[in-house]
Amino acid sequence: MLDFGRLLNSTLRLGTASRSVRFSVAGRHLQALVPADSVFFSIKDILFNREYEFFPQFELTHPRQIVVDVGAHAGLYTIIASLSASKVLALEPDNDIFRILSANITRNSLTNVTIIESALWIKDGFARFYRRGNSQLGSVRTRRNSEPILVQANSLPHLLNDAIQGVQGRKVDLLKLDVEGTEFDVIPSSDQETLEKVAKMVVEVHTEHGKIEALTSKLKQCGFSYVIVKRPFRKAVNGEIQVLGDYKLRLLMETVNLAMGVSNYSDWSSLLLFASRQTDDFPRSELSSIKERVVESSFE
Repeated sequence: MLDFGRLLNSTLRLGTASRSVRFSVAGRHLQALVPADSVFFSIKDILFNREYEFFPQFELTHPRQIVVDVGAHAGLYTIIASLSASKVLALEPDNDIFRILSANITRNSLTNVTIIESALWIKDGFARFYRRGNSQLGSVRTRRNSEPILVQANSLPHLLNDAIQGVQGRKVDLLKLDVEGTEFDVIPSSDQETLEKVAKMVVEVHTEHGKIEALTSKLKQCGFSYVIVKRPFRKAVNGEIQVLGDYKLRLLMETVNLAMGVSNYSDWSSLLLFASRQTDDFPRSELSSIKERVVESSFE
């Protein structure tokens, strides 16, 4: 299977340095440094395709009190969320990437963002963290031929309690999880009291690490409606988020999107799960437009 991410990085020769990306959100100009090994995934998915925001109520430009970004990486999602949320809490366990995340928060003068150098795990304390060739793919899941490093770990109950502390309503409006398989540990092991603190979540589901039913059965038990879709797919372009300059990169992103569409490419190892307590967060029009990409939903 063709790895479009590796192909693009190779084409741009981005393997050894970070890349500065300028972009605008609702007219505000921002800038972030992105590790070169993940330019394709970070910029295409979050800035170009806005995959995590496909449904209107999941849009980051929607005003919210609290957003929690777990697996924040360089912080593109965190930065965008901070412009409309009262408070953003972001986790990133890799020390090298955490330094980039921290610099990006400072660079954009974001005062409502709290960043924590930590992994998400089933309990508080420490966890073994395994790096991979791509800095976005590190995980506390055991990796062969990789020596682990010890990192701080936070449980989901601890993290959510920190997020809602001192905030009226005491609920996380939007939880984003990109934890490379750990979702199969954290979500099924969470109790109802913990998950009741979350109104909506968007989760990358890494199917090599578990069965989808382990996630959906827990979500249904805790009152969530959900939709799971094959990637990649794209939110309709509306101009709210734009990459500025860097015409070569923009052209290549569009070219890769076109190639994926023509080839009907799907990444079965990484699906996206949208979950909400409100069924009307999944309008019929949006569901109909992606029906060929829906793997499973609670509406079936």
